[in-house]
Amino acid sequence: MLLRVASLLALTVFLGSFQVHAQNLDSSPYLLVHEKNSVMVPLTFFIGGDSNNSPKITAKVVSLFSMGLLFVVLLLAYRVKEKGSSMIIKHISHLFHKQSDDKNVSSEDSQTTDLSSNPMRTIHSISTETYNAIIKRINKFEKSEKFLRKDINLTWLSNHLNTNTKYLSEVIKNHTGKNFNGYINGLRIRYIINKLTEMPVYRGYKISYLAEECGFASPQVFAIAFKKEMGMTPSYFIDQLKNEVRDATP
Repeated sequence: MLLRVASLLALTVFLGSFQVHAQNLDSSPYLLVHEKNSVMVPLTFFIGGDSNNSPKITAKVVSLFSMGLLFVVLLLAYRVKEKGSSMIIKHISHLFHKQSDDKNVSSEDSQTTDLSSNPMRTIHSISTETYNAIIKRINKFEKSEKFLRKDINLTWLSNHLNTNTKYLSEVIKNHTGKNFNGYINGLRIRYIINKLTEMPVYRGYKISYLAEECGFASPQVFAIAFKKEMGMTPSYFIDQLKNEVRDATP
């Protein structure tokens, strides 16, 4: 929007200054006739050579100027978009790495979490001791990468973590703000994002392989989950990573 306004202002100023300059030439009593002609003749020649055709030629000049200005605006918009996309990719990569580091730091402290100090995480049906025990097991589960199993479900995970489905579902909801399926999908997407950012070879794999690699039943389900989690499709994300590497290459 700002680029469009700047373009219109530039065009208005250009045409305004051109018109004022021409009027000054016509109305100035201080210019001699031959001086006036020496200025107006080249100007008329530049515009079109023939005064009868000057409106048409002037329109062509303005049209060419507008087209050139539009090209510059589009080029700048494209550069801004590419730069913005690159910054988004860098931010996402940094965010995922930061989350992994924070999880490693906080995993040892999770067993001493005091639910009474955080009402949003308090579950009346689960004691503080039980809640903290489940959180500790969840952290171990995430490190084991067993969320990549295609047959994983709430019942399997609750048995694996030595709890029941009700408790596990409530703890996941309070701990992550997601339901069970959203939680598992988020772990899988984060896994594949780390692979794509840390191992460039993954950027050349087909979407179907990436979906298989991180535990999704089909590429379609993977693409939907990826866009929901990241705000963009897997293909777009990969293209931006490739562009980032190409731009960084001298």
